[in-house]
Amino acid sequence: MNNSSINKISTPLIFLVFGPPTAGKSTFLECVMERFRFFTIHRKGAERPPRINEIHTDILAGEKIDYDNYDYIYSNYGRKYGLQKRQIDDSIGKNKHHLIVASNISIIEKIKEDYGGIVRTIFIYPKTDAKKINEIFIERACSQEIVELNLKLFRKLKKEFLLHKDIFDLALYNNFMLSPENMIIPFEKLLYLESIRNCKDKKYKFELGVIELKKSVTEISKDLKKEGDVFEFRLGI
Repeated sequence: MNNSSINKISTPLIFLVFGPPTAGKSTFLECVMERFRFFTIHRKGAERPPRINEIHTDILAGEKIDYDNYDYIYSNYGRKYGLQKRQIDDSIGKNKHHLIVASNISIIEKIKEDYGGIVRTIFIYPKTDAKKINEIFIERACSQEIVELNLKLFRKLKKEFLLHKDIFDLALYNNFMLSPENMIIPFEKLLYLESIRNCKDKKYKFELGVIELKKSVTEISKDLKKEGDVFEFRLGI
């Protein structure tokens, strides 16, 4: 794969990253920033207190979320989050790809409506057992109530992906037994395909590549349907 072509941007893109708690969304963003040039990360406002030991580059915890400061606002079980068009437009104006964690289908659809053909959507899901996910919930939380909220959100977002899988361009597993950089390999393929999208002599290669990446969405959705509810035990801290 030609990394030089990946780092040459003809059209800056918006990458919307969707997934349940513990999926590794922020880890994915960090890996992308370490591996590739010409990317920016969206600083999302979050109307919630910081988590224990939280080191996120994509979240401004403790923000007041209102329409004076944010253009896209959504809520997950009482927690408000806000995204700003000016951050997106600034990144595009600087000819850089922009990464946004947006775990809300309505907001994803709205951004796709506003920005059209330059939006790509990615789903990330943790490939591990329920015990490990439970441990992460407990490590992040300071109360049983927050653990239960994370559990509800995990189930909700998993269900939403299955209901709206057709809007996703790529689906990734974050395999906890492997390096987080394992998520970058298929993402790099997506970047390469974008770099040859308008090359007439590579049209067939582009079309085959898109079909291959779309299979990742189909395959993971099938896995999740078979998986059912991974939380059949009682959570506790």
